[in-house]
Amino acid sequence: SQVYAAVHHAAWLAAFLWLAAMSVNLARLLLCKMRPSSGTRCSRDFIVMAFLCWGIPVSVAGVCLALDINGFVDIGYGAAGVCFIGNAHSMLAVWIAPLMAILLLTIVCCLLVVRIVLKITPAQNKAPTKQSARRNQAVMCLFLSLLMGGNWIFYLVAAAKGDNDILWNLSILLNGCQGLYVMLCFVAKRS
Repeated sequence: SQVYAAVHHAAWLAAFLWLAAMSVNLARLLLCKMRPSSGTRCSRDFIVMAFLCWGIPVSVAGVCLALDINGFVDIGYGAAGVCFIGNAHSMLAVWIAPLMAILLLTIVCCLLVVRIVLKITPAQNKAPTKQSARRNQAVMCLFLSLLMGGNWIFYLVAAAKGDNDILWNLSILLNGCQGLYVMLCFVAKRS
């Protein structure tokens, strides 16, 4: 159960790091588009992102597992029937703090992308009117923010408020619909 809990920990960290990598990459690409003189190195960037997004979580969970098994630090992997981190202090240090840092980076990139999209003029948007161009921008910003993890803000608010069932249910609903957001953005299009 300790190994499963460590794999579970690494998988969740990897999922959030990939979300952050996607957000950073999208923000960087949009910034590069605004500055035509700068270039991109897509294939090398993907290898670096893959190494970071898988390497960091596996390293963190591996070190935590080794420390837990050898008794140097009580991480609490698999303790008390929990298939994750059973020690509250360790949970804060090796899960909640890194998660908050990753989400903060993701939210900053999301806000940057929304800001860039809002700078697009109606003429560049190929919309018939300025009002429809703004509506298109608003829909695009909403979908991009959902894809880039903006919905996790509701998790942070629910966690800060504690035992507010309405916030927790809203957080679970919005974060559980990630596949729906992908479908709406890439599959359910008119074109």
